[in-house]
Amino acid sequence: MTGRRATHPVKGAGSVFGSVVALMGRGFTPAGAARELGINADLAQAVAEEAQRLGLVVDTGTACGTGCTPGAKIACAGCPISR
Repeated sequence: MTGRRATHPVKGAGSVFGSVVALMGRGFTPAGAARELGINADLAQAVAEEAQRLGLVVDTGTACGTGCTPGAKIACAGCPISR
């Protein structure tokens, strides 16, 4: 993260929906994506829920059933989500 707030959609994403999904793909939470894009957190959460429903993103808390806590659990050591 550069510390700069993106005041427009992420390059190549084309929309707020795409920007939130793109940022989540880079490890941002919905709240973090909202801060980065300068949008309402409720909007980012709604996008995240719709993207999950459509299968575009995976809820890391339920992806494997361990409750994603990178570095805190042995089961998370090889997880590609926790990089």
